[in-house]
Amino acid sequence: KWPNSCTVTRIPKVTSKASTFVSKVIIMILPQYIKLAENALTSAMLEFDEREFNKILSINILKMEMEHCMIDIIFPFLSHVGVLWSAGSIHPAHEHFITNLIRQRLYVSIDNLSAHPNIGSEKFLLFIPSGEPHDIGLLFANYILRARGYEVIYLGTGLPIEDLNNIFKVHNPNFIFTSLTSMNSELPTQIYINAIGKSWPNNKVFITGPQVNKRNDLVMPKNVLKVENPSHFIGLVDELKKD
Repeated sequence: KWPNSCTVTRIPKVTSKASTFVSKVIIMILPQYIKLAENALTSAMLEFDEREFNKILSINILKMEMEHCMIDIIFPFLSHVGVLWSAGSIHPAHEHFITNLIRQRLYVSIDNLSAHPNIGSEKFLLFIPSGEPHDIGLLFANYILRARGYEVIYLGTGLPIEDLNNIFKVHNPNFIFTSLTSMNSELPTQIYINAIGKSWPNNKVFITGPQVNKRNDLVMPKNVLKVENPSHFIGLVDELKKD
């Protein structure tokens, strides 16, 4: 269970900058905090304890806000889950259990954002190709962009790349974001990267995921940019707003 002895005193939120400062202080003061959260989430997962898992998520979102919670707690936890799964220490049911709970929390956070993008904002198209079932990263990208006032067309998972041409004819997005997580994609990674780069040469394509980031042999077309991690994407998006 979540130990009360490690509770961090919550400081009233004044501004977004103050909240960001508090988040950084929490991590600096308690370097063991992230590991503690990971252990607590793992315990709740192993017991299929939905109430405890959601409680831990709520505590950390309140203390760190959604972005910091995802980057500093949830994504490291998901990496840990991947290790446990590879070692045979957990079953697919465990992974489905926690990813569905995280997905629900992201949906709620996205719904709480303004439904209207900023006037004159640029447009992002978000999708995951056929053969890719993992959408947590895509949902978080959706949250990041909407929180910054961008217009987002969110198409979710399992989208054939040829179907995107119809979307482009009508909506003509400025940017594309996609992810390759598993090895079950219908196209080899390099061929897929070449295809999306060639299909929309005048659009910037952001691509991420283990099948991209863990390889050094991939060649990126001029209009395709590899996103190393969520923090990298946030930095890129924030730079776009400065231009």
